[in-house]
Amino acid sequence: MVANQPSTYPMDLTKGTSGLGNPNGRKNYRSAGAHTVPSPDYTVKADEVTGMGQGKHYPDLDELIAMRETLLKSANAAAGSTTYTSINSSSVPFHSSLGRKIINAPAVINGDVTVASGDHLHFRPSSSNADDNIIYVYGDIKNMGEIANLGVKIVVLGQYTDASSSTYNLSTQNSRYTKLEDVYKQAALVSFNQRKDAIKITSNSSARYGNVFAAAGGIDITGNLEINGVLTSGGALEYSPNQIWDRNYKSGSKVAYGGGVKVAPVNGQSFVVNFVREAKTFTVGGNGMTTPLALLEPIKADRLSDWQRLR
Repeated sequence: MVANQPSTYPMDLTKGTSGLGNPNGRKNYRSAGAHTVPSPDYTVKADEVTGMGQGKHYPDLDELIAMRETLLKSANAAAGSTTYTSINSSSVPFHSSLGRKIINAPAVINGDVTVASGDHLHFRPSSSNADDNIIYVYGDIKNMGEIANLGVKIVVLGQYTDASSSTYNLSTQNSRYTKLEDVYKQAALVSFNQRKDAIKITSNSSARYGNVFAAAGGIDITGNLEINGVLTSGGALEYSPNQIWDRNYKSGSKVAYGGGVKVAPVNGQSFVVNFVREAKTFTVGGNGMTTPLALLEPIKADRLSDWQRLR
C-alpha cells in the first residue's frame, strides 16, 4: 500500500519495468491465499490484485511527529520498561531457561540495534497490555542475522537494513501469544525515517513479516523471497529540505527522500507478497493516543476494477 500522491498513481511507485511487482516478466502480483483462521468474509480469486474498498487516511508530517512522540512516551512510561544505550547481539546473553537471546518489550534503545551474521535476537512482549509492547529504537536496525518478532511493535527512527542471508520472522515460540494470528495482529516493523529506502530488504529468506510500515518514507526490496503480511508506505512523493528531519541529512545529499514501495529483485529473481488478513487488524497507537492513524482503519479486500495484470 502506498499513499495517494500527486503527479502519479500509487501503483507507479510499486512496480518494475515490466509491470506491477517484479521487473522480470514473471508473475507480478498475487492475492491472498487461505485464511490463517478460515473465514467466509472475503471472496477473492487467485492471482488477482485486491483493493481496500475505501479511501484511507495517511498521517501528515505533524501527525507523524505526534505519533512517534506518543509511541516514545508509551514505551518509557510502560511498567517494566528497560532503557539501553545500544544493542549488539554479540553482547546479549542467552536467556537462562529459554536458551535464546531475548530483548523484552517495552524497551527504549538510544542507539542502534545490530544483529551479527550467524547470531539472533528475539523481541518478546512481556506486558499484558498489548499497547505497551514497544521496542523504540532511536538509531538504525542492522539485521545481518536473525530477528524473531514474537508480537511487539518495533519502532525505529533510522533505517532497517538486512543482508541476503538474514531473516526477519514472526513466531509464537516463547511468546505470550500462542496463536500465530494473534502475533500477526500485534507485531510490526515501523520506521519513521523519510528515506525512500527507510526499510531496505535484501534478504533471500522467505518469512512471515506481518506489518511492515514505512510511516514517513519508503520500502525498497531487492531480495528474492516471499513475504507473508502487509507492506505500507505513508511517505510523500518527495520532501522539501525544510521538511526533512533525518539527523544525517545534508544539503546536496544524494540520499533520496520520499515514499513508495519499490520492488526490483536482483539478477531477474522473484518477489511475492502474500497478504495475511489477520495482519490487517494491526493498529499503531494506544494509551490515549488521539492522532488519527492510517492503520486504525479496516481494510476490505475488494477486487480493484481499474488495474490489470501486465505480464
